[in-house]
Amino acid sequence: MRAFTVHIKDDRQDTAVLVRDGFSWAAFLFTVLWAAWHRMWWWALALFVLFAVTGVVMAKLSLGAGLSFLIHGIFSVIIGLGAGEMRRWHLTRRGFRETGRVQGRDRTEAEIRALGDPGAVT
Repeated sequence: MRAFTVHIKDDRQDTAVLVRDGFSWAAFLFTVLWAAWHRMWWWALALFVLFAVTGVVMAKLSLGAGLSFLIHGIFSVIIGLGAGEMRRWHLTRRGFRETGRVQGRDRTEAEIRALGDPGAVT
């Protein structure tokens, strides 16, 4: 079972957004594109600048492609681990509030439980 947090805006169920807990493979593999997909424009820009500056610094210091790959990989792991928190923070800034948690085998089942059965949200 996967755990999700439920976020709504202005107490309207039709604005519900579910954010999965745990590691995000999409954020790990496609950091900047993942942030842009979720309309987190400032995060996308910050991540792009982070990766670009790191690449330039590594090239200027002539530390090699292997070390550059390792450092970018570490950044990607950190982003993958914190992706859910980044989304929750962003949703809070957009006026959403967390109303609880719900579990399901997948996102669809969690959405059905969250929207169809108010008792399933804890």
